[in-house]
Amino acid sequence: MPRLINEFQQFFDRGEPLANGLLYFYESGSSSVAKETYLDSAESIANSNPVKLNGDGRCPNVFGSGVYNVIVRTSSGEQIQARDPVGGSSTLGFGSAWDAQTVYSLAFVVFSSGKYWQSLISSNVGNVPIEGAIWTEVDLTSKSFYIADVNYVVNSRAIGGDGNIYKCLISNGPATTIVDPVGDVSGTWIADGGIGVNQTRINYSSSGRTLGVTYTNSTGKPRFVDVTLQDVNPGSNATLVVTINGNIHSRIDANAAASANVSKSFVVQDGESYSVTGSAADNILYWWELN
Repeated sequence: MPRLINEFQQFFDRGEPLANGLLYFYESGSSSVAKETYLDSAESIANSNPVKLNGDGRCPNVFGSGVYNVIVRTSSGEQIQARDPVGGSSTLGFGSAWDAQTVYSLAFVVFSSGKYWQSLISSNVGNVPIEGAIWTEVDLTSKSFYIADVNYVVNSRAIGGDGNIYKCLISNGPATTIVDPVGDVSGTWIADGGIGVNQTRINYSSSGRTLGVTYTNSTGKPRFVDVTLQDVNPGSNATLVVTINGNIHSRIDANAAASANVSKSFVVQDGESYSVTGSAADNILYWWELN
């Protein structure tokens, strides 16, 4: 008996894992006649119907004979996608490779040119995935595992063999070989696992940062910044103003009879500029960053 759902399959809803989602299996062409699936290829252990996904949007083993109509729903019953037929020579899978002959339903997600694309129309067939009225790119943080024969493009993501997420910095061309992200020293990939992953906590409290000076995040990753200012003039206002890309992002004011401290944490995206200013009597007490 063939496997109906890829064992590494992960389902998503609006870019987030479909936690505790439900897979309903019916006879092909029907949405009311249930069709049984199994936990093992020998058909000795039947699955429940619907099959429940775990908290990461992954499902247990699903084996079955023949073809099915499969409907994917959220834990509250909202339909996310449907695929009919599934089985035989067809399989259901989020992010399966785009095929010019396959008819895709509204909201179905395919993988093409190193990116994920979601269909914006029903009966979508023969339309090459590009941004527009038919397809839209889906930006996911839990990316697919690196595949050697995929033509990755700039800003595509892939999971390396070490389990970390990497961002591709170049496009694949006729004379370009995209290497495995793990251990890459060619400048093709950069770690892109989110805030805190492969980043170092740096203390700029004593040196390296000055109030009123503009800095730029050029690390290729989001930068987490945590600043505390100390007002050394009792009875005056303590002020902390965060500016990002020339626009005031946030402001904190404190007025106390004694010395006052004001603190602010914020995230700076890759390529953004930022600065912190205070009142005339404010000094940097703490300034930490994840770089």
